[in-house]
Amino acid sequence: MERLSGSDAWYLSLETPSAPMVVTGVIGLDPSTAPDGFDPASLRTHMADRVPLIPAFRRRLATVPLSADRPRWVDDPDFDLDHHLSLHRFDEPASHDDLAAYIGELMSRRLPRDRPLWEMTLLEGLTGGAAAVVLRMHHAIVDGISGVALMADLFDLTPDSPRRTEDDPGWDPEAMPSATRLLGDGLGARIAEPLRPLQILSRTTRALADAGLATAAQRRRGSTAAGQPMNAPRTPFNRSLTPERSVAFTSRPFEEFRRLRHHFGVTINDVVMCATGIGLRNHLSDLGEAVDRPLVVSVPVSVHGAAGDASSNQVSAMFVELPMGIDDPATMLAAVSRSSTASKEVNAAMGSDLIGDVAELIPGPVFSVGVDLYKRLGLADRLPPVHNLVISNVAGAPVPVFMAGAKVTGMWPFGPLLEGAGLNVTVFSADGEMMLGVVTCPELIPDVRKVLDAIGQGLDALTAAADRGGQLPPTTES
Repeated sequence: MERLSGSDAWYLSLETPSAPMVVTGVIGLDPSTAPDGFDPASLRTHMADRVPLIPAFRRRLATVPLSADRPRWVDDPDFDLDHHLSLHRFDEPASHDDLAAYIGELMSRRLPRDRPLWEMTLLEGLTGGAAAVVLRMHHAIVDGISGVALMADLFDLTPDSPRRTEDDPGWDPEAMPSATRLLGDGLGARIAEPLRPLQILSRTTRALADAGLATAAQRRRGSTAAGQPMNAPRTPFNRSLTPERSVAFTSRPFEEFRRLRHHFGVTINDVVMCATGIGLRNHLSDLGEAVDRPLVVSVPVSVHGAAGDASSNQVSAMFVELPMGIDDPATMLAAVSRSSTASKEVNAAMGSDLIGDVAELIPGPVFSVGVDLYKRLGLADRLPPVHNLVISNVAGAPVPVFMAGAKVTGMWPFGPLLEGAGLNVTVFSADGEMMLGVVTCPELIPDVRKVLDAIGQGLDALTAAADRGGQLPPTTES
């Protein structure tokens, strides 16, 4: 039995019927490489072999009575792999659009909480004999870094890798803990840390003060300040969500991003954010939406190296401005890079524990009530957006990998949406490719493919600037 971290519990509290906190990965597969063939049975055999290696795939939630403490992870004594695996076979060879539509349909569903928080759907009947697996995991069990670690257990480096647990009897879960035991464990954890709330409050106050001082120092010296939450302009995708989801995805050679990074002397993240900013500016302009202030993007930042268990969520966030009034791609990239650097300075001053501390300080039931009221009162339509969108960048394996013998031809990532921020852009680099996934609510953005295409055009604009020999303009900041 393991106590959820504050961050893990927070993701449970954030979830509403219109905002499933589920991370989705679409894994493209080439069945022709599997030595013994690839079908639902071989995938099931593969997963039966790997689940014992992945605690998150066999643990379920156990709620502490009276909400006396955060929930517990316990091994599921009734675990049934068939509850987590399903098959969808398209009647005719499915096009890219057919696949995207079905993924959106899956993403609109919440995961049941009476079993481990994941599911896997095998898709057959794709064009050219390809297959795909849609892996959905609750954000409470995975973030970017822990997700990559999980993939190391799911994938192999060769198509004929031996079973990993054939000599392992697996796990022997205990019976579900009784309500009395859960309550005793919860109260015991609270009693053992009587001063922890005060310590967290003191640390949180100090972190916020340090962040404020860092921001003030940036402004005094006239340098670009970090993006500010609650200071984002309203756009068509910054409204209340509905449960429906639509997605678009594509791949680009990773070398494009690497070349731009070296040419302009910026980071891969800067390139991704700038291409997204250019694309959104053009997309909003096409819609006749004039945005006269920078968009504010929330960028998840892994803090696994700072502290914590690699299997739980260890994430901070920084806020970066995407200027909407700059036409020149190189000049816009410079502005994004400066804002990103400023945000990193603020994050360093603030420390890596703030989000986890706040999540631990506010009881889950209290936070859930706040989230529910925010949704019911339509505050996403009335209050300034906390941020406009989320952009996330995750690095995967730089070499080919296989799943049940089938070569992985792509891994397209899709993150969850938050109330008031109905756009998520996630990129995943692996085996020489950069895979882009865009998620939205169709009520807010009717044609998400246009957003993805606009981001691609933003990347093309940066590439054209580099081809012309363009450089970042010199900064005048002190």
